[in-house]
Amino acid sequence: MEKIIDASGTICPYPIVLLSRAAREAKGGDVLRVIATDAAFARDVRSWSKSTGHQLLSIEESEGKIVALVRVNKCTP
Repeated sequence: MEKIIDASGTICPYPIVLLSRAAREAKGGDVLRVIATDAAFARDVRSWSKSTGHQLLSIEESEGKIVALVRVNKCTP
């Protein structure tokens, strides 16, 4: 299942807070599509994925928006 998280117009740390909350509620294997406008989000989502064990599938930046796809890994604590 894919869930869309629109964090457009928010600033750090809110996009990661929304992503973390959605990851806790998701099932293993679910994909979260996060849309953000905060320039720091690209760096933050990479770091968050490494530290939590979730898989960053892709990250794209276009027209002031950053779109990240993250696969949830429920084997992580």
